[in-house]
Amino acid sequence: FHEGVTSPQVTITASNESIIMEGVHRQEMWSQQQETTPTLAMVPRLVPNPASGSVEISLGAEEWRVLTMINGKQTVGQIAQRSGLGEARTCEIIAKLMQSGLIERREAAAGESLAPEFEQIAAGYLGAGANVLLQEAYRIAGVTDPSRASAAEMLAAADAFEAEARRLIGADRAGQAAAQLRERARELLV
Repeated sequence: FHEGVTSPQVTITASNESIIMEGVHRQEMWSQQQETTPTLAMVPRLVPNPASGSVEISLGAEEWRVLTMINGKQTVGQIAQRSGLGEARTCEIIAKLMQSGLIERREAAAGESLAPEFEQIAAGYLGAGANVLLQEAYRIAGVTDPSRASAAEMLAAADAFEAEARRLIGADRAGQAAAQLRERARELLV
């Protein structure tokens, strides 16, 4: 809006009441969708043999974009980020694909989404030697397969990583690295 400048044409033709009613309607729809909407941590996967029914499925460009990114490994949050459609629209599309029977829900283990994040953060602090130290931290924490680890096991691995990293990079940098690991774990798990 600029002072003293008027719009050459009226751009909103709906009444205030209808705009408010539309907002209320959208809120109700969103509340209903949240019951069936997947979480950002969910890992969708393609249904191997979708049931062939009498209903024909028609997908738009955005639905195809999301469907091609579903590989059983990426979380809904990762798909939303890669697709550029945003979290709400991606969740809406995934819910539609689930209703049509093309994909199914598979909640990821905490470690499945955290293990690659841990590797990236550790490499940022330790470089090439990070993976060896991270594997030792997993061993100390009792994690045999990081991709199947629980949230508690991944947080224990962050503690073990901090203890091991202190010898190599000092207490301050090890503390920073471990704090970043813990923060990322909490972000992904909430």
